[in-house]
Amino acid sequence: MAEEAVVMVATIAFGMGIDKPDIRYVFHLNLPGSIESYYQEIGRAGRDGLPAEVQMLYGLDDIRMRRQFIVQDDANGDHQRREHQRLDALLAYGEASRCRRMALLEYFAQESSPCGNCDVCQAPPVVIDGTAEAQRLLSAITHTRESFGAAHIVDILRGADTEKIRMRGHERLLSFGSGHAHAKPYWLAFIRQAVAGGYLIIDIERYGALKLTDKGRAVMSGEETFYFR
Repeated sequence: MAEEAVVMVATIAFGMGIDKPDIRYVFHLNLPGSIESYYQEIGRAGRDGLPAEVQMLYGLDDIRMRRQFIVQDDANGDHQRREHQRLDALLAYGEASRCRRMALLEYFAQESSPCGNCDVCQAPPVVIDGTAEAQRLLSAITHTRESFGAAHIVDILRGADTEKIRMRGHERLLSFGSGHAHAKPYWLAFIRQAVAGGYLIIDIERYGALKLTDKGRAVMSGEETFYFR
C-alpha cells in the first residue's frame, strides 16, 4: 500500500477491495459486464485527487464472449434481458462520439458539462456517413440468411477465395466483393460499431452469427442513416 511504482494484474475483484489512493492508471484488457462495473473499477484511480488515466481495449470477440456468459447463466429471461441491456449501454459508451464524462454520468441520471480531459474532448472523432457501406454489410448478412459470423461476412465483402466460400457457393452472391475497397480491419471495426449501435446482434445460440435488428433493416431500406466513427 505504501510502495510506489507497483504494477498489479488483477481480476474484477480489484474494483471491490482496493483503496490505494495514488493509483495513476487503470487498464482494462477485457470488457467489463456493465457500465456499473466499469465505473466502479476505474473509480480506483486518482482517489488522492491528482490526475489519473484509464484505458479499455475490446473487440468483437469480447462482445461475443460477454453475450455467451449472459446466455449461459441459469438466470430467468427477464434477468438475461436486463444484462444484455446493461452490456448494450457499455458498448454505446465505448463507441461514444461525445464527452466520456457526460456519457458516463448521464447513464446514472446526472448532468455534466464536457470535461475537456477525455480522448473524445481532446481529439474529437471524425464521424462520416457510412450508410452505403452499411448497406453492403447488411446485404451480405441477409444474403447468407443471417447464419455466419463476422470473419466469413468480411471475407464475402472483400471477395476472398476461401474454401468456406467455395463450398457454400457464396462467390455467386451479389454481395461478393462489394466491399473490396476496404481492408479487413476496417470492416471488423464497422461491424463492431454496428453491433454497439444496435444495428446488428450477435446470436450466441447460432455460434455468433450476425443478425439484423429493426434499426439495421431500416438502414438497409434507406429509411435510416448509419454514421461511422
